[in-house]
Amino acid sequence: MILASLHILGTVFVLFFIFIATTILFEISFRRKINEVFEHAANELDLKPEEVSDEKHKSKVAVYLIKRYSSDRFSNRLSDMIGIILYAVEIISFITQLALVVFITWLTFSDSVDAAKTAWLIVPVSLAFLIFHQLLYWISYLSTGRIAGEAKAVRKYALGLAGKN
Repeated sequence: MILASLHILGTVFVLFFIFIATTILFEISFRRKINEVFEHAANELDLKPEEVSDEKHKSKVAVYLIKRYSSDRFSNRLSDMIGIILYAVEIISFITQLALVVFITWLTFSDSVDAAKTAWLIVPVSLAFLIFHQLLYWISYLSTGRIAGEAKAVRKYALGLAGKN
C-alpha cells in the first residue's frame, strides 16, 4: 500500500512540477511580448522606451494602444478568440488530470493496489495537453502576429492607463 501511495504522490508531484514550469515559462514569454508592444509604441510615437510609462505621455500611449489593438481588427479578434480557447483547454486539462488522479486513487484503494502504477499514464496526458496548448499558441502567433490573448490584455492595460488620466 505504501508503494501504491508513492506512485500516486509521485505522479501528483510530477504534474505539479510540469504545471509550475509551464506557468513560469508562459509568464516570461508573455511579459517579453508585452515589453515588445511598449517598445513598438515608443517607436511609433517617437518616444524613448522609458517615456512610455511617463505621466505626461500616458494618454497618448493609451490612445495609440487602444487604436492598434482595437477589437475592430480581425487579427485582434482572432487573437482574443484563441486566447479564450486556450483558457478553455487549460481548464479541461486541469479537470481531466484531476479526475484521472481521483479515479486511479479510488481504484487503488478500493479495487487493486496494482492500479496505482497506471497513475503514471496521467503524465503523458498532461504533456499531450501541453503540446496542444503550444500548438494553438503558435497558430495564434503565426496567423495574427500576436500571442493568444495579447490584444485583450493590451486593451485592458490601455483602458486602465486612459482611466488614470
